[in-house]
Amino acid sequence: MNKPFILLALCTALIGCGGGGGPGGAGQSAPAPSGDSNDAAAEAPQPTAVTQMNDLAVDQRFVFSSSFPVGVSIDVSTSNPDADYVTVCLPSASEPTEPDFGNCLVRSELDDGRLSGEFQITGNTTRVFTVLWDFANPSAPVTRSFEVAPGGEPIVL
Repeated sequence: MNKPFILLALCTALIGCGGGGGPGGAGQSAPAPSGDSNDAAAEAPQPTAVTQMNDLAVDQRFVFSSSFPVGVSIDVSTSNPDADYVTVCLPSASEPTEPDFGNCLVRSELDDGRLSGEFQITGNTTRVFTVLWDFANPSAPVTRSFEVAPGGEPIVL
């Protein structure tokens, strides 16, 4: 009864070892690189330790800001003339397809259905929700989702 287990162990050992290897076989090791190994190390740039902020080299195009501006242009004077108020909110953490009304970036009255401006948003935000409110019917707000990115398109309604 132990013979099949011994045979299985021997087969596993042979397969794991590669079964040997003759000239030109898979068992041969790669040839050693020619030349001095110190030459390769001398050619590669050596990283330098940054000990002070002044030593840090950064591309001139890099922006050290963790936020970016997003433009807003709303004109619903003809498409939704009853809209009185607008909120621009971040997505809810528990339900990303819904606005989080406790985390709004803009809360503003509309002037004859219009609002124009700009607000700052953190760099990790990719989506915002605009919600148009009609004070006569607050139970039926109009919600739209917008993708935002640095240098991206403004929010236009």
